[in-house]
Amino acid sequence: MAPRRKEDEAGKNFSPRLLSLFMAYLHWYMPRHFHALRVAHAERFPASAQPLIVCINHPSWWDPLTILMVSRFLAPRCYAFAPMEADALRHYGFFERIGAFPVDNHSSRAGAQFLRQAGAVLARPNAILWMTPEGHFTDVRVRPVAWKTGAAALTRHLPRCTVVPLALEYTYWDERLPEILCSVGSPIQFENSDAVTTQSRNDELESAMLVAQEELSTRAIKRDAALFTSVFAGRAGVSTFYDLWQRMQSAVRGKPYIAEHGAIAPK
Repeated sequence: MAPRRKEDEAGKNFSPRLLSLFMAYLHWYMPRHFHALRVAHAERFPASAQPLIVCINHPSWWDPLTILMVSRFLAPRCYAFAPMEADALRHYGFFERIGAFPVDNHSSRAGAQFLRQAGAVLARPNAILWMTPEGHFTDVRVRPVAWKTGAAALTRHLPRCTVVPLALEYTYWDERLPEILCSVGSPIQFENSDAVTTQSRNDELESAMLVAQEELSTRAIKRDAALFTSVFAGRAGVSTFYDLWQRMQSAVRGKPYIAEHGAIAPK
């Protein structure tokens, strides 16, 4: 029997216990840096579909942490796995314990390696594959949407699968800290077909992401939290000492203290 390839062992170092501990840390850490995490169209997310691939745009360094938070909100009984460039994963080795798996983009075998790794992940029970097909940080306003073909190739490699485009952006509304905004696009069900080319499949996925991003942009411009479901609410106010002073002033005057700038009625 031929020895098992190391890259076929995606998820072998994954630790659900360590992930649970890290998620507890994120519930403390993320609200210290963002005013809120908000999701639109959460009802579209087919958490029970298997195999399930979620493709997001890639605007920020925060994306892996956001993926973990959003994944736990949308599919609390599932685990999020994601490819990560091998050099980066060697530098951030901890992420392999919580769902990342390596892909060596400098290797001529990168494509085949990714398909094996992704297939191994999707064969795991309650696993969801999260991908950033743009392959690099990209501003949310860049048009047209341009993806590398890895996700499209994977959909043709699998007998069947469901793909969900999920649009993501970080923006400032009325508070000192930024908002994380997400919008779940319409799921697409695929079956493998030799009549479909990888490029045409990629074009279809790019179009679906464009629709999701435009939906999110429309809601983001309105700056209305009621258009989203809030996953967490973070800090509000100006600073620790200024807010303490304002609290004391409000107490003396017998008035309620309002920390959120957006909740202050205009004069």
